[in-house]
Amino acid sequence: MRCNPTNGGGGYSVSTNGVLTHRAGEVGTQEQLTWYSRSGQVQATIEGPTGARDLRLSPDLRLLAVDELRVFGSARNSDIWSIDVLRESRQRLTSDGARNQMPVWSPDGGAVVFSQQVGEQTRLVRVSAKDAAKEDVLVEADCVQRPTDWSTDHRFLVYDRSCTGGSFDVWALSFDK
Repeated sequence: MRCNPTNGGGGYSVSTNGVLTHRAGEVGTQEQLTWYSRSGQVQATIEGPTGARDLRLSPDLRLLAVDELRVFGSARNSDIWSIDVLRESRQRLTSDGARNQMPVWSPDGGAVVFSQQVGEQTRLVRVSAKDAAKEDVLVEADCVQRPTDWSTDHRFLVYDRSCTGGSFDVWALSFDK
């Protein structure tokens, strides 16, 4: 399993029923997204190769949220995509030229929250999994912010935050009214 040598973060996601997605191979290579059975047999191959990073499987196990890195000369940006594993189709959830990364599904699978870097600002943004046209900025700060998970009751979004360039603290955003 691949991990980031800078921060030790792993490229994997585990669902509550034990399904595991992970990244293998060298950093910066194009990958082929492949679905395997527990016995190691290929079940499906999703259109590729791709520059997909940060894989997250939806609660119903049908959709895969990824951030896909694009390099245009010296410019780099990444967009969030939702890939329907069964239909092998893709839906682009962002296309704003910002650096969008680290998608996390809501417990009901109806929304994705991700980190969006625009200049020195980092935002946590929520977008509908069905209608990506409307983005809802949840948190904005001059800090690195990375969503990690939702509480199962949908009341809290847990995220990491570093405003000093050093270690990260764990924060929780409440959705209670």
